[in-house]
Amino acid sequence: MLTKNIKEMKAVIDAHRAADLLLQGTYYEKDTGRGCFVGCLVKGNGVPEIAVKYGIPEPVTRILEHVFENLPFSEAADFFSEIPRAIGKDGKDLSRVIWLFVAEMLQEMPWKITAEMQTVINGVNLLVSGGDWLEHEANDAAYAAMRFDNPIAAHIAFFAANNQPYGICAAATSAIRVHEKGAELERQRASILRLLRDAK
Repeated sequence: MLTKNIKEMKAVIDAHRAADLLLQGTYYEKDTGRGCFVGCLVKGNGVPEIAVKYGIPEPVTRILEHVFENLPFSEAADFFSEIPRAIGKDGKDLSRVIWLFVAEMLQEMPWKITAEMQTVINGVNLLVSGGDWLEHEANDAAYAAMRFDNPIAAHIAFFAANNQPYGICAAATSAIRVHEKGAELERQRASILRLLRDAK
């Protein structure tokens, strides 16, 4: 999957901002035309439609949505505008962006790295490099991380095993809870935008 219609995406976002149609906490209000990050782009709550329309993988969209919903509104609106500018053009492959984002999140965890955490880190590094982390190995790593009370690593491993985009948001939310919220959210915002810019 490659990015597409990014100029259109930028125009839609700019128009929604200019008309003061952005909101948080609700996907889309049909009667007013107001919507959140997803709602403004697809006129509904269809996160998978963003992949079809703009070539942005669903896990990446889930992280963008997560950051948008957790920032203060004025910052969220700016973040929304930055997304197509960070992507920059059609034809970019964003498939590894999520694993790079996750790898950075793991590096920022405040806990001592245990053997269980290292297994998750190794699995994610394998995915970053384009390799395969076998489903049963990722599931085993997730259960081990849960036993050692590491929700971030557990959510990441479950996401890797089952390809459930909500899992990555759960990991990002857990990271906000164990760090100082504002600083961690800003780190996530900066990280995802940089990774979108750097993607080829």
